[in-house]
Amino acid sequence: MAEAAVSLVIDKLGNLLIQQTVQQIVFLKNVPEQIQSLKTLLIDIQCFLKFADEQQDDNLMIRNWVSKLRDAAYESEDVIETFIVKMQALKKKGFWENLSCFPKRLLCLYKVGKNIESIQKKMLDIEKSRLTFGIDQVLGEGTSTRGEELRKLLRSSPFTEDKDLVGLEEKTNSLVAQLLVQDSSGRVISIVGMAGVGKTTLARKVYNHVDVIGYFNCRAWVYVSQKCSAQEVLVGIIKQVEKQTKESLDLLEGMQEADLERMVREKLQDKCYLVVLDDIWEEEAWDSLAAAFPNVNNGSRLLMTSRYEKVPPYADALSKPYKLETLGEEDGWQLFLKKALAHGLTSESKLPPDLEAIGRKIVERCDGLPLAITVIGRLLQGKSEWKSVLDTLTDQWSRGRKGVSAVLASSYNDLPSYLKTCFLSFAIFPEDFVIPTRKLFHMWIAEGLIHQKGVEVLEDVAADRLDELVYRNLVQVVALTANGKVKSCRVHDLLRDLAVAKAEEVMFLKIFGESSSSFPPSKCRHLLVNSCSEMLNYPGEFEHSTPPLRSLIFFNVAEVKHEFNLSFARFKLLRVLDLQNMNTSYLPEEIGELCLLMYLCLRRTRIKRLPLSLGCLQNLQTLDIYIVGSVVEVPNVLWKLKNLRHLYIRETIKHVPLKFDTLKNLQTLCDVYLDTLIGNKMMLLTSMRKLGVWIERSSRIDELFSSIAELENLVHLELVRYGEEGFPSLIGLSHLNYVNRLRLSGWLTELPSPHNFPPRLSHLSLLGTKLAEDPMPTLEKLEHLSILKLKNAYAGKELVISDNQFPNLTVLQLEHLPNLIEIKIGRGAMPQLRCLRISNCYFVEMLPEELRFMEALEKVEVEDMPKRFITRLHGMDSYKVSHVPNIIVTGTLDPTMLGGKLKARRLQLALVAVSREIASVHQFFSNLVFIINIVTASNKRNDELKEAQAIEVATKIANGELETGRELNQIGTLKRTGDTRWGSHLDSISSLLKMFNATCVVLSNIAVDGALQHKSQDILNAMHLVSSTTKLLKTFRDSGWDDFLVKVKLFCEQHQIDIPCMNAQYIARRGRSRSHHDEISVGHYYRVDIFLATIDYQLQELHSRFNDHTVELLILSTALDPRNGFMLFKIDDICKLAEKFYPNDFMEQELVRLRIELQHFELDIPNHHELQELSGINELCQGLVKTKKSVIYPVIDRLIRLVLTLPVSTATSERVSSLGLVEEDIAIFAASLEIPVITQVAPSINLHDKLG
Repeated sequence: MAEAAVSLVIDKLGNLLIQQTVQQIVFLKNVPEQIQSLKTLLIDIQCFLKFADEQQDDNLMIRNWVSKLRDAAYESEDVIETFIVKMQALKKKGFWENLSCFPKRLLCLYKVGKNIESIQKKMLDIEKSRLTFGIDQVLGEGTSTRGEELRKLLRSSPFTEDKDLVGLEEKTNSLVAQLLVQDSSGRVISIVGMAGVGKTTLARKVYNHVDVIGYFNCRAWVYVSQKCSAQEVLVGIIKQVEKQTKESLDLLEGMQEADLERMVREKLQDKCYLVVLDDIWEEEAWDSLAAAFPNVNNGSRLLMTSRYEKVPPYADALSKPYKLETLGEEDGWQLFLKKALAHGLTSESKLPPDLEAIGRKIVERCDGLPLAITVIGRLLQGKSEWKSVLDTLTDQWSRGRKGVSAVLASSYNDLPSYLKTCFLSFAIFPEDFVIPTRKLFHMWIAEGLIHQKGVEVLEDVAADRLDELVYRNLVQVVALTANGKVKSCRVHDLLRDLAVAKAEEVMFLKIFGESSSSFPPSKCRHLLVNSCSEMLNYPGEFEHSTPPLRSLIFFNVAEVKHEFNLSFARFKLLRVLDLQNMNTSYLPEEIGELCLLMYLCLRRTRIKRLPLSLGCLQNLQTLDIYIVGSVVEVPNVLWKLKNLRHLYIRETIKHVPLKFDTLKNLQTLCDVYLDTLIGNKMMLLTSMRKLGVWIERSSRIDELFSSIAELENLVHLELVRYGEEGFPSLIGLSHLNYVNRLRLSGWLTELPSPHNFPPRLSHLSLLGTKLAEDPMPTLEKLEHLSILKLKNAYAGKELVISDNQFPNLTVLQLEHLPNLIEIKIGRGAMPQLRCLRISNCYFVEMLPEELRFMEALEKVEVEDMPKRFITRLHGMDSYKVSHVPNIIVTGTLDPTMLGGKLKARRLQLALVAVSREIASVHQFFSNLVFIINIVTASNKRNDELKEAQAIEVATKIANGELETGRELNQIGTLKRTGDTRWGSHLDSISSLLKMFNATCVVLSNIAVDGALQHKSQDILNAMHLVSSTTKLLKTFRDSGWDDFLVKVKLFCEQHQIDIPCMNAQYIARRGRSRSHHDEISVGHYYRVDIFLATIDYQLQELHSRFNDHTVELLILSTALDPRNGFMLFKIDDICKLAEKFYPNDFMEQELVRLRIELQHFELDIPNHHELQELSGINELCQGLVKTKKSVIYPVIDRLIRLVLTLPVSTATSERVSSLGLVEEDIAIFAASLEIPVITQVAPSINLHDKLG
């Protein structure tokens, strides 16, 4: 533990002293050499500290030696930094004052030299004592003995299986399935997780599974451990693979590692083997063993357990580690009961209530860690006094070398020194606190825990450090960013206890309201105030001491009513000051005396004004003055903070414009108002990486875009605008060539065009934009887009992604889309999608069908979605995501959160459902839809409807029956009913009532259209006409141009229309400059760009409208053809027709009735004398009405009517336009499709009867 402290001091001596102070102490010739000598001495001593740290718990002499060394190291840091503070104070004085203080400066220099000399002598004495008292020898022996003892205690065996297991059955079956799969890929199966989570227990259960024993003809279990001995592991495998004699065992002990490796390989070569490598720590351990395992493609497997998540993918890149998490609350309780209760007491019903309450508190403190639950459970066996154990849990875990603390500490001890200090910093965060990584990184850098690596920025180095702790399962990830980086994290409660215990000893951490540290207040270096008490007395016990505090952090003080009286006069060595959420309105002027301060957080305080002395904080790197609910007055001193890297600011009062374009190191500028930016030369902020701007009503956003366009490091831009007015024009975004992440928050009337987005845009977030139009047609054209987030971004009901779009999109998040009903994804869209997240979209009922074809999809996250959606996901929609390895479902949306909107929606759903259940109501709306479908079946009929309306309106205006005015008497069209909206039913009825007379006119036109009345074409003939029309169009395209051109010229001559010269060069008249000449003639333009293009469009329309789906619909319809004595009649085809193409027109019970009706129909109708020799389905429909058979077979009658209105079926209301008629100039085709409709409608529909 001293190793971490000394390592930290060494780094600070190197960075702080050598770089910053030497310039000020050159007057004393020997001081720089003394500092360098001190640093060298500490480096030499550090070599022994790793071993000393491991042994000090067992040896009082070593513990005292380590303690003295740590104190001396910290003393040297205090001397140097105190000197710096004094020198900074002298620099603030004027010229004459400085001159008069020159003797004082020399005295300070003399004292620091003497102090360093004294500390160096003290350290040399400590170093000598190591040799004098034989500590080296103790360290060597102790390390070897203790390491071997710990390995023996932790050594695993496949034969000591625990019977009291909880929650492992499903995990075991999953791993067994992976082991037994017939696949050459994924040779290494791995289990990873934190210490004590049960990796070995799970591996043992898998190893002894009956299916595993039967499948593998050779099995071996070896314990690798932290100190991997390849020779020992290989010998262990050989002993289990083949029975050994005494002579062969002796021979094995004397063999070299390479020979053992060859022997293991030979013995496994012809076997289907399973080898368990338990507790493997490092990649190097795998390298020393890998060659011994032949890859013979016969199903052989390696099963490894590890605390370090980097090892499994290093061993096998195709293998995905199985992450073992801690137990849930109920599983933890059941495990505790099995361990704690006496033999024969197996039910918690026999547990006294008082013991159950205490027991559950104990389990809660264990935080789901099986090792902790097991240790405490066994301790309580046969005991009735549980309360004392609860009060001393930390002590109980520390007992024994195989105790919980010892196991967890082994993970800590294995860390390199630079990671130990990072891990210990988690002690300053309260229990269960979710830590934003942004805050964590800023603190690490301010504390001096992160150091530059080449050209890499400090924040990126910090992210790498955190990743290492995550890989070692010492830190838990709470949330990830869309691109897979850690956004927030936490540590397990027991690991935090470990960090607190170590930090109290190593870093002299004190936690107000939690810990009772053994060191005196004067030695405290890190103070965490973690209390909500009204009686909180800060600085309390520090009033009469001056501790060398480096960090002062407040947590959980937001609820404290009384205002804090802040004073920092005694804490002049502070590097980190965090006052977030504190109830204080005043920041004292003395803040400027903290010249070493690097991190200052005032977020969500009530501070109204910042002091002028803020400009004295020359070392400040992070300043967070994001204060909500009030406006803070900021003096114009920010420009002085030359080392500032991150500035979080919001609305400010400024008597003069704030200047900060001198901050060459500024990387982050967030939540700043645009008016504050104007006047600064933004192009000078060359280190800027992230910029967040609030756009005011009178903003000049184009100036912003121009000023930041050349910032090469600016990759992340956030724009926020709230209020009634939306964003101003965002065209200037196209100039931002370096921005790849864009976030827009606030109302947006419409999206910019695709070419107006930043050209390299890969991450886009839209929050609260409430777009009226579907954003996907625009966004899918952003070719580099890989991450897309929509949160309350769209107010429409349907998101449609076209075929083959979003080629590079990997993450799609849809959250809080209040009106969204359906998500449609085209074929081949989003081929690279890895993660889909859907949250709080209440009216979405199911996942898109196309998901099942997305092979790259790795994770589907569903959060706070309605129960019906989740039920479908686990049930009838499960096939859509059966290939997705991670499906995460959390929460169910609380219907009460949607209030009146949800009630209205549910009422609509209920009314629609009732309308389907009540026969008379259902029949009414079926006929209503039928009428609307006929009247709006083609462009021709729509034009007739509008013309009839116009005539009626003109007549009524002339007769004085209607008023005139703006937006009055508009010509409309009939509205169809929706499947789930009762409001659409009302709209449909209202539109028909409004256009009743016009609708009757169109129906009359259909009835009297002689060209159609005398035709008797059925559906198959219509298909033949489609085919013949296609052939005629192709012939006309290939050889009809010359004759067509002759007719056009003749028409022009007859009507005195000028004919252009076909051989002249064509000049475009629209869309480009008239001076631009194409190398084509006028004749070429009219033949290729007009004539051929028009016909190609018609052919394409025919092909797209009559695809396989449509043809199947038509062919199935012929099963109702009555010709030749119903020769084509097939019950199965007719039922399939109704189920597949008209699912919304028939309830489930009606489909059952349809089959029964068809069975009777087949025996009855062909023999009826009035229904023989029918020539088509239309005549069958008329005959059923005439003979009253439509009453006997109502479901068949409805299906026939639907088939006759094929182009506009109610079941395919979404396809009305796509199955609608082609252009009216293909008259024969249009007429042929309308024939069966008209012959059926005229005799059977009485509009007045239907609407009363």
